[in-house]
Amino acid sequence: MLPPSLDRLVVRDLKVGGARLDLEFDRMGETTACRVTEQVDSVQVTIEV
Repeated sequence: MLPPSLDRLVVRDLKVGGARLDLEFDRMGETTACRVTEQVDSVQVTIEV
């Protein structure tokens, strides 16, 4: 969940092992959506709430 002062958060060039990815978090009413917008190399992404 995003803090009340943020409606959107973008994380770019997050390095995980040898992979790199971009994530976007968007407020959608009472919930927050998260999606992988770019991925370089293989990494499994699991989003838990």
